Amino acid sequence: MKSPSVSESSYGQRKLALIEEITLAFDGVSREGGVSLQFHLKHILAIVIGVMWFLCPLRPVHAQTQPFQTLSYSKGEIRTLAFSPNSQLLAFSRNQGLEPKGQVQIWDLEKKRFFRTIQVPSSVDALCFSLDNELLAVGGWPMGLQIWNLRSGKLLHTLRGAALASFSPDSKSLVSLSINTYMRGPGSLELLHWDVQSGKLKKRVRIPLKPNNFTSGLALSPDWKLLAVSVDHTITYTAHSGKSLSGEMRLYDAHTGRLKRVWEKTKPQSQITAVQFSPDGKMLAMGDWRGRLILRDVKSNAIHRTIAGENRTINQIAFSQDGKKLATEGSGLIQIWDCQTGALSRKLTMRQSNYNGVAFSPDNKILAGIDAEDFHGRVNLWRTN
Repeated sequence: MKSPSVSESSYGQRKLALIEEITLAFDGVSREGGVSLQFHLKHILAIVIGVMWFLCPLRPVHAQTQPFQTLSYSKGEIRTLAFSPNSQLLAFSRNQGLEPKGQVQIWDLEKKRFFRTIQVPSSVDALCFSLDNELLAVGGWPMGLQIWNLRSGKLLHTLRGAALASFSPDSKSLVSLSINTYMRGPGSLELLHWDVQSGKLKKRVRIPLKPNNFTSGLALSPDWKLLAVSVDHTITYTAHSGKSLSGEMRLYDAHTGRLKRVWEKTKPQSQITAVQFSPDGKMLAMGDWRGRLILRDVKSNAIHRTIAGENRTINQIAFSQDGKKLATEGSGLIQIWDCQTGALSRKLTMRQSNYNGVAFSPDNKILAGIDAEDFHGRVNLWRTN
């Protein structure tokens, strides 16, 4: 489903035509016959509307907010998506309604057709391409993490840890994350380092969690040195107020599991819900339950900027590859921010869902957003310029 495109030149021509109409209205002359007319109310309205239009930008608002392409599905929720490093492929997961299985659709952005479909035995919550564009990691519970060869379409390995996946720059190693949290007992996070060729576990880093500690946001730095974790604590109040959540932002050494820093101790109803490192690893973006966005310098521990967005929970954060833009998604609203100035540059509205998501293509030309509702899903594609 393509949205109709309107060129800037056609809008400029229409504006010039309207200006001519306004001039003729002032002169009291009809374009058709050159007959003198009385100055009617409709001429005044034309003048006012024309002046307002002339002061607006050439490009209409809907050309900035409507996707240039939409991939729609009548059955199955779409939960997560990922671009290949060369920006040629877009992978997104489709869960088969209430059935305990799913599939991954891979769309070729250059050829505008589907490249491959991968069937998996459970729902999918994590997708990651290798940096050589040859492999795709697909994570979901309870199947774990599967490694697929994109050229042959063959399953290579099934590994543990489905919450997060990240390939090394040479595509020979892979890090996955396993989450074990419990209401009445201690839990843990496990960072698992794998050899991609053999599928063997090379290293395990265990991070203990106390009872009632639950993770609401996870991010691994691009160099694999730091793990950012938003931890929620369940607090029981009186019988009238029930239970609420508060928490904190923790920064761990990803190689040793040692706690390095605790940030953003939050009160109930304001806990951190999404985290993401910038592509260079120098900045950590955090979004909270009330739509607030915090940008913090990882090295100096200083807050670079705090942005009070709309009162909507931020579910996901995505940086552009050059680190200049940042997109947040929450309750069906995508907002694009300038990282240097904190200015809001764009708003994109979608249907509200538990599985909305957002991602920039590595070449910074396309923004993809998941638009899902009631087991119906679609992926919208916008041009970033």
